[in-house]
Order: sequence, then structure tokens, then C-alpha cells
Amino acid sequence: MTQALIPAAPLDPDAVLDRAAAEYLAARGALTTALDRAASAVQRGMMRLPPEIQRLAAERAREGLELAWRVAILGLDPETRREHGAAYRLTGALSGALGGFGGLPTTLAELPVTTSLIMRSVADIARARGLDLGAEEVRRACIEVFAFGGPLEEDDDADLAFWMTRLAGQEVAQLIAAVIARYAPVLVTKLGAQAAPLVGAAVGAGLNLVYMAFYQRMARVVFDLLPLERALGREAARRAFAARVDAKRRARGEDARFRR
Repeated sequence: MTQALIPAAPLDPDAVLDRAAAEYLAARGALTTALDRAASAVQRGMMRLPPEIQRLAAERAREGLELAWRVAILGLDPETRREHGAAYRLTGALSGALGGFGGLPTTLAELPVTTSLIMRSVADIARARGLDLGAEEVRRACIEVFAFGGPLEEDDDADLAFWMTRLAGQEVAQLIAAVIARYAPVLVTKLGAQAAPLVGAAVGAGLNLVYMAFYQRMARVVFDLLPLERALGREAARRAFAARVDAKRRARGEDARFRR
């Protein structure tokens, strides 16, 4: 039987934690600086959406994640060990531009496509690390990547705490439902930002580019930690990761914000 993990070298927990923590902290760094200036406009657009449209966006998020769970790995060559992150970012930006071009109607249609593209890129990263995409633990990890909210979230500690404590021991349907609580607001924000036709095309391209890069980084965090979870146990590995994130924050002169 194919193993879910093919280690290339002896496990070095300290190196794994250091690399994963650096990736996690970088995810909301320079990449999102440009969008930070537009954050207030994005939020205003979101607030203009009627509640029924926001509910519809959440439903599209669920549908997209369920579809992505079923089809994201189809056609991926299991022998490939190279990421294709740039290609997925470009494709995601194109999808966002096409979705935003027509405002709300086309953006609603595009939301499941964006989710599937992100999941496809996440699976691509898992494969590049020698993980078996047919293994349930790996496919569950692909879903868990979406639990980290999005790059415009202000409280990344809430995302980390949610990922650590709320996702263990659930069936796939329950796991998707739990993750949607974090991921749906990301798509509602996207929908509000792209509400204006034509202008929404540029916004959609930019948002999708940033979203894709953000979830790619989160995927590297999740998959880098998988072998550590198998060695130490899920809870111990994730708590060690949170402690390393705080240690890096302190080293940069920042407050250790994680709340256990």
C-alpha cells in the first residue's frame, strides 16, 4: 500500500517548526500590503450586500469546497515533485477578472471556480512534498488549509486557534461544514469588492492573486507539519507550532499574541 508520506530525510522537528512558522508569519506580510490600503473600500462593499446575497455567497463557498474535495486531484500526475504555484496564481487572477467583469451575477458564478482552483493548487503543493493524494489524512489536510480564513482577516490568532482545536476527529462532511465558518466570510468579502461591473474585474484579479498566494503559503505550513504530527501527535505538534510562531514574533519585537 502506498504510504501517505514519503520522507526524504530524517525528521528534524526544530527545522520543521522554524520553516512552518516563518511561512505562516510571511503569509500576511508584504504580499497584502497593497490590498491593506483598499481594505476599507472592500469592507464597505461587503456591507452593501443584502443578507440574502451574503447567504448565497456562503452557499457557493460550501458547494465549491465540496466540489473541490471531489475533483481537485483528478489528472494530477502522482510522480511530479515540482510546485506550479505561479501558474495557479495566474489562472486564479484570470478567473477573478472574468468573474468581476459583470459584477454580482458573474462573481457568484465564479466563486466555486476560484475555490476549486485554490484546492487544486493546494493539492499540487501536497504532491510536490511526496504526499499521497489518495490518502484520507492528506485530503483532509487539503480541506483544513481553508480554515485559515484569508489574507484580509485581522485576527490571524483566531484562525490558528480554530485550526488547532476545532477540526480533530470529524467526518469529512462535518469537517467541510466547520471550515466553511472560516472560509465563507472570505468569499463574501470578495463578492462585495467585485460588486461593481467592469471595475470589479481589476479588483477580482487582484484579490484572487492575493488569495491564491495566501492559501499556497498556508498549504506549505499544513503539509510541512504533517510528518511532525505523525511523530509527536496532532495536538502536541500544533501547540509546538503555535509556540514557535510566538517565539518568532518576540524575536521581531512584537507581542506574543497567541492565546492558548
